[in-house]
Amino acid sequence: LVAADAFFAEMLTMHQQLHGASMDLPRVPLLLQRSDFMVDEREGARLVECNSIAAGMAPFGDRAHMLHTYIESRWPAEFARYHTDSPGALLPNPATAMLANAIAAAARTMERELGTGASDPGFLMVVQEDEDNVFDQRLLERQLQTLGLRTYRRTFRQLHEQLSSGPGQSLQLDGCGTIHVVYLRAGYQYRDYIASDLDARRCCDAICTTRMFIERHRVAVSATIAQQLATSKRTQL
Repeated sequence: LVAADAFFAEMLTMHQQLHGASMDLPRVPLLLQRSDFMVDEREGARLVECNSIAAGMAPFGDRAHMLHTYIESRWPAEFARYHTDSPGALLPNPATAMLANAIAAAARTMERELGTGASDPGFLMVVQEDEDNVFDQRLLERQLQTLGLRTYRRTFRQLHEQLSSGPGQSLQLDGCGTIHVVYLRAGYQYRDYIASDLDARRCCDAICTTRMFIERHRVAVSATIAQQLATSKRTQL
């Protein structure tokens, strides 16, 4: 895999740098996994791949159920006509709430352990530059805010200059205080690590260092570099 894929090799190098000296990294792995399925004409739903990084889209499944419920109640005859041959009951899919509850539980666990006394743990979503695939992200953020979390959005390039260390190996975001959960919606492709406006170091070194800096702190992380390697498309292939 290393010989065939430069990005996989880069990720493995980061993993080795993190785990080379000690296996006791302070970060807490938070596995939020998205499983992708496609429907085969004969076999039915088949698992295509699993994703531990940028594992979003849950709010869309939530909204799809809400749409189906609305159509069924508003146009029952049409709904029955175009339903499957053997229709069953619509199954609730509270995916947004469940995803937010898991993140909030991790955040409050980190807050209690760090003893910061904050009633509003910090949640950091790492996003891509000029990203337009943000709708499920915003739905999740809104749900987290109703649970009492502070939510922030930053790119790796921004974090390069805004992260620091605090008491008890806590992760600090400039002007925002302690971060208790880091949720990566970026970092699964090479271009997420490119910051050409930085110094002349080898391409992506600075941003890779930023990601490793996160894992060297007491914070819940989804996904860790180890999780990303284990569930990478190359490994699954």
